[in-house]
Amino acid sequence: DKFLSVSNLSNVLAQSVTCGIAAIGMTFVILTGGIDLSVGGCIVFSATIGTKLLSEGEVGVGTAIIIMLLLGVLVGVFNGFLITVLKMPAFIATLASSNVTAGLALYISMGKTIIGLPLEYSFIGLKKIAGVPFCVLLMICLYIVAYIVLKYTGYGRKVYATGSNRKSAWLSGINVRLIEFSVYVIQGVMSALVGVVLTSKLLTCTSTIGNGMEVNAIAAVVIGGASKSGGEGSVVGTIVGALILTIISNAMNLMRVNAYLQQVVMGLIIIMAILFDMVRKGYIFRKPDEE
Repeated sequence: DKFLSVSNLSNVLAQSVTCGIAAIGMTFVILTGGIDLSVGGCIVFSATIGTKLLSEGEVGVGTAIIIMLLLGVLVGVFNGFLITVLKMPAFIATLASSNVTAGLALYISMGKTIIGLPLEYSFIGLKKIAGVPFCVLLMICLYIVAYIVLKYTGYGRKVYATGSNRKSAWLSGINVRLIEFSVYVIQGVMSALVGVVLTSKLLTCTSTIGNGMEVNAIAAVVIGGASKSGGEGSVVGTIVGALILTIISNAMNLMRVNAYLQQVVMGLIIIMAILFDMVRKGYIFRKPDEE
């Protein structure tokens, strides 16, 4: 009976921001046929350094945010280098990258919670404009930009082409390595931005911030209709997927479902979404001589 209340629906929108923003970058990555498991590590790495400098008074709010975003770019460049230059599998490269960044964050913070952030920093996560949280407006603007880029620009067409058929894209003159490299940079920036939003909401930064965010981002993209093999999907489907995940989580909270069982439900949802995609593409019932 509380689900359709204005306050709860507003909470659903606010809660969808972190998953929604992370899923924007993941959409670009999955469209090229890749995957990025470094989202959580990138979030805690960029957030730890930025908030530590901010709490110690070394930099101002604006400078701290810029530093976090630049650190996201750095992580994206690192991932892109491993995958496109050294030819490492994306799964292994980004998983290793996540361990590196998460470990550095723990070393920098010594596992302690960073507190003492200035109140004006909470603007991004808690401030409302005309009754709508600023972070929700930020997410909407990012989705509009991503939609325009993928739908109406040459870069967007190259992203789809790379994921649809890498060899054909290369033969048609597309620099597929550069396209792949760029999507991991985009994911790095989006991950760092999630770190900004999370720490802005809490005015603290813990060593566990962002844990598991890559799973939610991948789930949102897949549930939104993107193909795991690349070349198919849209940011419209992604935001729908992010909202579906948030609504399910919110409903389970209202029904007081055990937090551990909620993880089970989310995992099963991801499995079903991937199975649906495999059945739709004919992978499951394909004969051996058709593989």
